[in-house]
Amino acid sequence: MKKSIVALLVAMGAVGGVAACDTNDGPAEEAGEELDEAGDEMEEAADDVGDEVD
Repeated sequence: MKKSIVALLVAMGAVGGVAACDTNDGPAEEAGEELDEAGDEMEEAADDVGDEVD
């Protein structure tokens, strides 16, 4: 009984891990990632300007 429960939990983890590794991003996902990167770059630039003012 214990072995079957452990096997079920391992199988569920394996399936969940494969489902979470989606590398086929659609255009909306790619655009969102580009926006995130642009936001990060703007934040870094603003921090640099702030450092120069101080």
